[in-house]
Formats: sequence, C-alpha cells, structure tokens
Amino acid sequence: AAWQIAGRKIWNWGEKKLHIRDEKVLACELLAEPEMQPLIPLMRRLPRQKVAIIGHSFTMGIHWSSPASFVQVVAAILAAQNSSIQFRQFQAGGLTAARALYDFLPEPEAVGRMRDWVRLVASFPRTFFDAAVAWKPDQVLLVVGARSDEDLAAVKQMGEGFAREGIRSFIFDDIGDTTSRKPAMLDQFNQAALSAGFSIIEVKALLAAAPDRSQFLCLDGIHMKEPYHRLMAKEWLKFLIGARELRLGEASR
Repeated sequence: AAWQIAGRKIWNWGEKKLHIRDEKVLACELLAEPEMQPLIPLMRRLPRQKVAIIGHSFTMGIHWSSPASFVQVVAAILAAQNSSIQFRQFQAGGLTAARALYDFLPEPEAVGRMRDWVRLVASFPRTFFDAAVAWKPDQVLLVVGARSDEDLAAVKQMGEGFAREGIRSFIFDDIGDTTSRKPAMLDQFNQAALSAGFSIIEVKALLAAAPDRSQFLCLDGIHMKEPYHRLMAKEWLKFLIGARELRLGEASR
C-alpha cells in the first residue's frame, strides 16, 4: 500500500506541475458540461466580493490525491468568468475548529529564520480566525475538523465573531471526512454553527447518493480524489452564484 501511494503521489504531482491535470483543466472541463452552461450568466453577474476559506487539507491544492481541491477549481472557474471575485485561503493540514480559533498563522516551523518569524508576528494577525477577519472578506467558508467539545465552543465563538464584523459565514453540513469530524459529533457541530450564525450548505445527501461515490476516497483512506472535488466544486459554485438554497444560521435570519 505504501508503494502504491508513493507511485500515485509522483504521478499526480507530475501531472499537476506539468499542468496536464490541474485546477484550470478541471475548470474548463466543468464549464463544458451541459448542466453548467445556464450558470455562466449568473457567474458573470456576481458583484465584486472577497471570499475567505479557513480549511484543512480537503481545501488545499497542494495535496496529492486530486489535481486540485474544490476551492481551487471554483476559483479557477470564476477567474475565467468574473475576475472581480477574490479568494484567499487560511489553511493547514488537520485543522480543527479549535486550532482555527487559537493557533498561530503562519506557524513558526514554516519560517526559516527567527528574525523572519519575529517580523511576521509583528505584521500579521496571530490566528487563522484573526487573519481571515483582518482581510475583511464579505463571506467565509469554514471547512474544519470537530473532535471535541472545545471544537464546538470554537465554532460558536467564530460564528459570533464573524457576525459582529458583518461577515457572512458558511459551513457544509458534511464533507465526508470521518477522520476529523467524528460522525457522532457532526449534528452537534452543525447545530453549534447554526446557533452562532453560520449558514449551512447541504451536501450530505448528494455525497451519499453520488453514483461515483466509490471513487471518492484515495489510497490513504482519508483524502478525496477528483470525483469528490468535482461534485463539491459544483455545489459550492452553485451556492456562490445564488443557484441553490441554504439552511440559515441565527444571525442570517
């Protein structure tokens, strides 16, 4: 299994770096699908806005399991259709709600020299949450793990914080990530988010009913392959352009 994963990583990274299959290729393929054609005018009419993403590895383009995550695919689609939409990611592998609220960004180990770290601490907000708020987005998508009561408290605090700043905040009702979102805690996490002002983009039923669901999970048993990210890209894009409904959080009612 380890050798299979190593080989697949090399293959996928090679195609990505050579732009054989990356976010732009996936964006072009999705835009060519018949169901996407009626959505193009909606994309072009979107007002100028800033969209922040606070997320774990399912949102990160660096991962080997897919040519791109759904975040990069949607950003590439809108870059081609409406360049007034700005995206910025605040990301880390294994990011939970509590880490998003309390952990430093950037992390110290990502900085080569101590004086660089001191300079960065002085010039940047300290946490993922603070960094996202400081960017002053119009909306934020939160894709994080939930393993403990601390995570439930953190998502509530973040939702209330976004609402105070006038930032619309969203989560997915499920992302198919059983390693960082415990199934027993999923409903509690969604309810905590709703009560704090997050609105919910419902994809759980779509993920469960997807005809290619068996092709979602990659060799490591954690991360998702291209079919998953294509589906999620479509659903998040439909939400962004107003082509699908939400479950509204308390602060949005």
